[in-house]
Amino acid sequence: MLVLSATILVAGAFQLHPGAGQPVSTTRYVLLTFDDGPDPRYTPQVLSVLRQQGAKAVFFVVGKQVEAHPELLRDILAGGHTLGNHTFTHASINGKTPGEVLEEVRRTDSIVAEITGENLRWFRPPRGFYTERNYLTLQQAGKVVVMWDAGLEKERIKEPAALVDYLTFRVKGKDNLVLLLHDGDPDNSHDRTTTVEALPLLIDELRRLGYSFVDPSSVEGQEFISSYAVTHQRYK
Repeated sequence: MLVLSATILVAGAFQLHPGAGQPVSTTRYVLLTFDDGPDPRYTPQVLSVLRQQGAKAVFFVVGKQVEAHPELLRDILAGGHTLGNHTFTHASINGKTPGEVLEEVRRTDSIVAEITGENLRWFRPPRGFYTERNYLTLQQAGKVVVMWDAGLEKERIKEPAALVDYLTFRVKGKDNLVLLLHDGDPDNSHDRTTTVEALPLLIDELRRLGYSFVDPSSVEGQEFISSYAVTHQRYK
């Protein structure tokens, strides 16, 4: 868990405040994010791995999944993790009117607030597709769109260790990362078992490579996400 005094630099990197007469030091940071849950098949297993590994994450939840499994939403928060909005139906917002986008967002906000009292700040568009018009609508609704650098899952790769190797190869040399994983599948078209099996391997490998894990519930973690969001928008 990331516990430190930090300031965000222009590029979204963290720089530690040195003591008197000490040189400035930098560290590599990574934020884990999970989309498409909560799902009773996978979310409890993901939470168990994160607990054992001492890592925190942002869970971008789908409203209809929350409606079906409210107890899992409470389990996510009880584990010290953070929630984000991933729409209610998991339909693409690309091409939707502002009113339709807001309906997707508000329905999920409403059910999450009813169950947990949490107000959701972070938003991730389904499949990562959104337009500049969507972006402005979300901004006006107080949402911060959080994208990612690389995703773990690849359909053609079935072995957990191979997934980890491929992911770490793609992000080689990057100091500050947001990674995409999945703890559910609202469309019931993907098996996330390999994700669960790869997760502890991924955390171990990232630590070996010198990454510290961002705690998104901390002040520093929220600053990390806000800064990252500013520099990683990909609307079309």
